[in-house]
Amino acid sequence: MPPEGLCTGKLRLVAGRGPLVELVDRSSEEDMIATFLQAGLGSPRATDRLRELFAERALDEDLVTAPDLTSDTGNRSRSELLGAWFGWPDRGLFEGLPVEDIDCGTE
Repeated sequence: MPPEGLCTGKLRLVAGRGPLVELVDRSSEEDMIATFLQAGLGSPRATDRLRELFAERALDEDLVTAPDLTSDTGNRSRSELLGAWFGWPDRGLFEGLPVEDIDCGTE
């Protein structure tokens, strides 16, 4: 798991001058993982592999399509699923991702 206090947020691309991305809302690690997996289920390139991982683990897609972010078991299952799919939190796609705390400013 990334260190406690790691700032995650929902971002949007910004065209033109200034920053390339803009923080539009804060989110938890659990929310980021669920959103990443939801995008995978909606992707023609990724859906088959992700569904294989659900089947191998006897998991229902509701785990991702209707996530309960307050469920420790559900959050752990989603984290493990993303780990098997893309190496979360520190392998594959996520290898080399900075893990130091990021100052997201104040609200």
